[in-house]
Amino acid sequence: MNRIAALNNRYAAVEQLIREGATVVSVADSLGSRLDEAVRRLQVSAQQDGPGLWDDLLGSAKALRWRRLSQPQPVSHNPAVRDGSRALLERARMLRGAVSNASAIDDLLDVAAEVGRVDSPVGHALLELLGQPPGRSTGVVTAGRAAQAAIEGWLGPRSAVVVLTVGDVNRRPPTVSRILAIGPPRFLDPSLVTAPISGDLNFLVPSWFGDKQMPRSAFARYAEGSIRVGTRVVETRGDDEEEPLKAAPEVEESDEDYLPQPVWSGLGDPGREPTSEEVLARKLLLAGGLAIWLDDGERIRAFDPSQPEGERVIYVEVDAVRRGTYLLLRHGTTERGAVHDAAISRLGTRGQAVVQAQVEWKSRLASRIERDGAAAVVRSLQQAGISAADRARAWTDPNLVRPMRDQH
Repeated sequence: MNRIAALNNRYAAVEQLIREGATVVSVADSLGSRLDEAVRRLQVSAQQDGPGLWDDLLGSAKALRWRRLSQPQPVSHNPAVRDGSRALLERARMLRGAVSNASAIDDLLDVAAEVGRVDSPVGHALLELLGQPPGRSTGVVTAGRAAQAAIEGWLGPRSAVVVLTVGDVNRRPPTVSRILAIGPPRFLDPSLVTAPISGDLNFLVPSWFGDKQMPRSAFARYAEGSIRVGTRVVETRGDDEEEPLKAAPEVEESDEDYLPQPVWSGLGDPGREPTSEEVLARKLLLAGGLAIWLDDGERIRAFDPSQPEGERVIYVEVDAVRRGTYLLLRHGTTERGAVHDAAISRLGTRGQAVVQAQVEWKSRLASRIERDGAAAVVRSLQQAGISAADRARAWTDPNLVRPMRDQH
């Protein structure tokens, strides 16, 4: 299928979704409900005692809850749930004698051990849907690579089934007649709904997770005629009929608390100075299964939707980039590369002479850094009165030719 045909299919799919809505299959899961309630009780204890004491245990509990939510394959094919259950049990037993409120830990111990043994009914519901009708081409969409690999290994080779992440759907959309997405709609990228590859879109969600509404793009509030997709909820019975625990106290908990928590860290000490072909950088994970490396640059272009119209494209300090920051990136090239090419083109016949001069001094600078080390070169430049000497290594980049002042 060529790109035009694929685009036409997406338009047809979104028209069908707007008209008919997406389906949320709500699967009864009393064991998962007990785990969710136990985690909430644990959060109450953590809030009462303050941070620190409960952090490791609470992090392990949330991780196990997330795996129950996003990886519904049987325990025999689910090392993530088995390992998560063991890790949680170990931390809970270590902490139990050190806190006054042991009842919250006892609840967690009981349910965590059971989660490590009992299959999720969502997995059974997925198998039933894959067989109705037999042979129907289906894309099973997971919340990430780990879940994709595990579910793919469980389902095995099936000619009519392909297991994908949302990033796969966006980059290499397969031709399927329906989508079965595992997990609550809000935890999967809005593009699954706003730019669907099939009008038959279904989400498999355990009944204990409350928010079953379709997600909207973060920019929908600023757009005219934004896509709005309704929700049809279909309830199914699970295999376990145990009574859930008494409802836990209300806890201020956002849905994001169900997700694996990000870890923000600065650049660590590599133990040596980078060579001329290396640079210190940190990797940021982006929406859509993408990532970017950020070095020690000063700023990066971003989008701030809270600013007035015409002022929403801004620069932010590299160190200020956090979860929720909207970065403006170019696919296949950098902003510096585009600006460099445009600047050289504007210079006309003088462009080649400028390029040659840049190559010459950058080559000398790179050689000096290679010979003396970046730290020594920076000190030498600072002694010469260069105010931005710490950017010496970055100056060797062929595209970094922007003048210090905008008026230049």
